[in-house]
Amino acid sequence: MGRKRTRDGAAKASPAATRSRKEKRHARKKGIVEEPVMSDSSSASPAPEVASSDGEEDGDQDGAASASSVGSVDSELAIEEGAGLSLAETMEVVRARAEAEAAEGVESGDDDLVHPSKKVKRIAGTAHPRKANTLWTTPKYRNKQRTLVFGTRGLTTRFRHLLNDLRLLLPHSKKEVKMDAKDKLYIINEIAELKACNSCIFFEARKGQDLYLWISRIPHGPSVKFHVLNIHTLDELKLTGNALRGSRPVLSFDAAFDELPALKLLKEIFIQVFGTPNRHPKSKPFVDHVLNFAYIDGKIWFRNYQMFDEQKTARDADLKLVEIGPRMVLNIVRIFDGSFCGATLYENPNYVSPNLARHIRRKQTAQRQHNRSRNAKELRRKNNIIYQPEYNELADVFA
Repeated sequence: MGRKRTRDGAAKASPAATRSRKEKRHARKKGIVEEPVMSDSSSASPAPEVASSDGEEDGDQDGAASASSVGSVDSELAIEEGAGLSLAETMEVVRARAEAEAAEGVESGDDDLVHPSKKVKRIAGTAHPRKANTLWTTPKYRNKQRTLVFGTRGLTTRFRHLLNDLRLLLPHSKKEVKMDAKDKLYIINEIAELKACNSCIFFEARKGQDLYLWISRIPHGPSVKFHVLNIHTLDELKLTGNALRGSRPVLSFDAAFDELPALKLLKEIFIQVFGTPNRHPKSKPFVDHVLNFAYIDGKIWFRNYQMFDEQKTARDADLKLVEIGPRMVLNIVRIFDGSFCGATLYENPNYVSPNLARHIRRKQTAQRQHNRSRNAKELRRKNNIIYQPEYNELADVFA
């Protein structure tokens, strides 16, 4: 039975020549491959011979080209009808078609004709079959860095706002409930592993007035303990700078981070913790702010700036930095070999604990008060000696 013709002249298979999808799948599982039935018109009339006016060689080439074209058409029809081609043969045909279309730069929409299981997997860096001069790119990110940001109980309002500001700066961060201050710090490693995080920023509050910042690599370290000073949050500063939420930052370091061994280690830790991975799902494909780490007076000064492009003319553009916030100063306490534990790799010789600093201030204040009272007594004694009236012998004569 032959094919019917539509109004447009395209060939349309009759209902008797097609089978249901289930029957085809059953036939392929059983290994039944039927020979294609030739129509009466095709069997009665043989294929015409190709005449060549330029010689036998040209005739052979044209015959080979026509045979290859007929073979490709038959394979494409076999893919469309799902008859008799194995999975490997189907993949070869689809791959050859994609390579040919990519080389010619022709847009194709024939992928919908192939079953999803038989489609060729696109490899990053290869030519796109539907777009000319375009390469396939992988949408997934490789550097899967996740940072856990949380703190202990007892954080004041300013400390809590600083913690939230850091979460806004790090789109690859994860949240966790407050940890009890009585728990040991090595429990944070288990919490981070449950959250699938490989780094941690932990705020530890003591006495409601001291804030310590832990930055650690999970689970083997190293870890750093800072004493946070001069805290200024975003709500407190109200600066004019503004940046897109979730954008990737540029990390800027002082020249001292390439000279001192301890600062070299801190630079690597900051890059891994504060650097947003490329193609992270929660990040934006823009770079519009800078995180600056400057080493001044033995402390690390943290600043966040917006990159502002002010165009004066069409050809001239000035890149300016406008501060966004937050601000803080990090005083290094110790660097440990492990995560929240381990041997001490570096200890700051100039660090003074807040308790000792307050004790020294109270002692100095008390000493000043003692000196002030002692000087006042000495002054009164001197005044009494100087202004004491002389004894008059005739003062009691007329009494």
